[in-house]
Amino acid sequence: MCKINMVRLSLLCTLSCGPDSSFTPTTITENEIPSASTADIKKDNTLADFKMPAQDPAEIGNSNNTQSPAQPSLLVELPPTDSTSQPQPGMPLASVPAVPAVPAVPAVPAVPTVPTVPTIPQPLPIVPPSPPQMTPPKCSSSIPIVAANQSVDLKWSGDGPFTFVIERGTQTGDLGTIVDLESGIVRYLAPSRITRSEDVSVAATNAIGEKASCLVRLKADGALGVADDGRTPGLVGTVFQVPLAERNSGARIKATWFAGTPLSTIVMPRIDVPNTPYEQGFPGYPSLTSWFAIRFRAQIQIPESGYYGFQTQSDDGSLLYIDGRTIVRNDTVHAISTVTNDQVYLDAGLHDIQLDYFQGPPIYIAMSLLWRKPSDNQYTIIPASQFSRPKI
Repeated sequence: MCKINMVRLSLLCTLSCGPDSSFTPTTITENEIPSASTADIKKDNTLADFKMPAQDPAEIGNSNNTQSPAQPSLLVELPPTDSTSQPQPGMPLASVPAVPAVPAVPAVPAVPTVPTVPTIPQPLPIVPPSPPQMTPPKCSSSIPIVAANQSVDLKWSGDGPFTFVIERGTQTGDLGTIVDLESGIVRYLAPSRITRSEDVSVAATNAIGEKASCLVRLKADGALGVADDGRTPGLVGTVFQVPLAERNSGARIKATWFAGTPLSTIVMPRIDVPNTPYEQGFPGYPSLTSWFAIRFRAQIQIPESGYYGFQTQSDDGSLLYIDGRTIVRNDTVHAISTVTNDQVYLDAGLHDIQLDYFQGPPIYIAMSLLWRKPSDNQYTIIPASQFSRPKI
């Protein structure tokens, strides 16, 4: 083993030993430092002049594989010093200069604490209950024309139950009555006397106040129909006056009578005027009670294909056309007369129908349109349900 003693803060020694040697550095105390007279280190710096012999590079490369002779000690060169720089026994070691104190950071004044405002509990908002989701009422009936003492069933769709009321009308006195038949259906019964034609409304209201109305058109007593509003289903009749030069007992219906602008336009749900005195006139022409001509136009629904019979009962003349073909000719001035054609083949579906009628001398009139379906044995008035407004 090789051992090197070093003088604290003055002497540094490095020893390089052979591969079989070990290196253990030790430190001696101040009492163990030899005096200047006995020290191995001389003032003539003999140690400083020592140089390590140069070593062949080939030997360095083989140093790991072969045993090499012991290497001489290596001393690090130190600069020459005088005895005054060497630490002497009893001499105090140099002191490290004190680090200047960091000036204290002035304390940040404390922010005054804001007193906590106590939380006042807020009452929960009162939310009104949502109204129930309901389908609003809707009138699903067509606009009916009703004469005195006649009735009609009116229907509404939507979520019921409904309350019903007759809501509008200028008819003085009785406006008719309603009877609740079942959910969404009421029966309206017209008053026993209707002094003038007018419209009344039957309203249905559900549980949350939603409302819808069905319109009912009241036909004045003795009138042929009601004024056309452009939407009421039925036979639309344009009214003309027979030319003065043709007002005689031999008068026959002429196409020229229906030329020009009509005096009035009416709607009839069906053609069903029994032999009766006529004094009502027409909307806008109340005094026109004789020598007038009406052309009724509509579409008729034929329920099944086959041979049909058609019949007119009129006072005075009448002509019936279906799809432009003459079906019944009951013309000229005469008392009530019936003419029938029972060999009319029609396909199922809608067909254009036209009825020309004229009233000659006063005072009685009659005008009825009947049919016999292939499965029937007798003639009946064609019901209003079979007629719709004419094609424009």
